[in-house]
Amino acid sequence: MQRPTGLFTAMLGLLLFASVAAEEAARPPDDPRTEAAIRELVRRGAVVKRFTVLESETEGLLVRLKVEHLNREGKIDSDIITALRSLRELSLELRSLPLSDDGLKSLMANVPLVGLDVSGSEISDRGLQVFAAVKSRLRLLDLSFTRVGNEGLKSLVALPELRHVSLIGCRVTDSGTDSLMRLERFREIYLAKTEVSPQAVEKLRRRFPMCRIER
Repeated sequence: MQRPTGLFTAMLGLLLFASVAAEEAARPPDDPRTEAAIRELVRRGAVVKRFTVLESETEGLLVRLKVEHLNREGKIDSDIITALRSLRELSLELRSLPLSDDGLKSLMANVPLVGLDVSGSEISDRGLQVFAAVKSRLRLLDLSFTRVGNEGLKSLVALPELRHVSLIGCRVTDSGTDSLMRLERFREIYLAKTEVSPQAVEKLRRRFPMCRIER
């Protein structure tokens, strides 16, 4: 099955991924715990790269996990969570993996993230309720091709630093965009393959004149 194309793919013009080995990704080793965490993740088969998102002035480490890093309940294995907890300015890619709502809650409660790609996962509106329960610095969020709808978008209000969001293929209509209007810092919004009307898109563009909005 073809993997869905979401925010992390659409922003390739902004994301400057360096093809580096684990040793290079850990350079410079400001914190021995960070270096040890990166080595552990790579040893277990994760991909670790540096990234920069120019528009949101965000940079850090991108970690791409695989299906073997999740258990049968759709949660990330505890040893992986422990390693991720040691990383700062972390963006996590779980694209097309069977992450569950409970798995998202466990992740957000234990790992500070600036970016999260859960496109094609099992996430629904219920899982997004975790954003109201934790203090999150998420700036990039890809929910493409999930079961998220208008109700789930209400939870995004708890993400004041959110700059980039992809809702491609989500169950979103015009009423869902009202929740997006309550945020302040959007630079990119992707709404392709949703039921959002051109009129609602124009309303978003008036609200966020410097934001790239695609429908």
